[in-house]
Amino acid sequence: MNLKNLQWAYTKDEVRNINGASKDEKYFLDFNLKIPLIYCKGEINKPYWRKEPNIHDDIIREYFGNSESVEHYNTKMYFTYYKKLSYKKYVFKADSSKSEHYIKQINKIIDVMFFDVNKEPLLGIEVYKTNKKTIQDINKFEKLNFPIYEYNYNTKKGEFISFGGNGVAETESIKGEIRRINKLISDIKNRVRGSDRHISVLQKGVELEKEKYFKEKEEIELLEFEIEVFKNEFNISREIQRIEEDIIGLEKTIETQEEIDIYEKAWGKENINLRDIHKKSRYISSFTDYNF
Repeated sequence: MNLKNLQWAYTKDEVRNINGASKDEKYFLDFNLKIPLIYCKGEINKPYWRKEPNIHDDIIREYFGNSESVEHYNTKMYFTYYKKLSYKKYVFKADSSKSEHYIKQINKIIDVMFFDVNKEPLLGIEVYKTNKKTIQDINKFEKLNFPIYEYNYNTKKGEFISFGGNGVAETESIKGEIRRINKLISDIKNRVRGSDRHISVLQKGVELEKEKYFKEKEEIELLEFEIEVFKNEFNISREIQRIEEDIIGLEKTIETQEEIDIYEKAWGKENINLRDIHKKSRYISSFTDYNF
């Protein structure tokens, strides 16, 4: 059997891809390290593995069986090495993995087995290149408590062909929980959008209140100015009124004929009005020493 297209091989510690291989390590075809391989790399040809001369072809054919091809083997080892499966928008990651895992419960070998951190089965992967799994196979898988995923080598796609008898209820429960969480997320998003609209309305209200506040403040300042102007005008008016009252009071101070005669003698009756004399004398007296 030609192994030149073989992409993966076992070392004593892990699975190795041909691109990361070197002549410093020993490689094996099987997990139990019973079928040794030789790593070859020439100047012209790309790297490849071949069986050792003392290994008979029948041993290689027996290992691969009647249905497994090198392509099937490469795909199986790929999943074993990367321990990761992408399905739609989900990614399943294993803590550890194993190829050719025997399950006593259903007396079948699973191509690749993923395990969780507790070494419990996470899911199984069956690689399909020429023969799909039958209904009888799927019925056996339904007895398990973990799902089985069938990968189509030809289309590079796959699907879950079984969720396991014990896993169906759990799967439905998980789906229900996912629906509940999605609805909760949707409700939260709706509330956030509503809050955004409410905040926008409040912000507009705040802007209007600020505009109203500054307008009213300006009106108050204008009224305060007008009040001050009014106060000043009122004080001036009161001062004028006081002066007028003082003048009227001065006019009323001439009460006796004797005072009138004195003024007339001093200024001449025909030359001056007594009231004018009286007014003048009252204002001048504060600055002179006239003696009537």
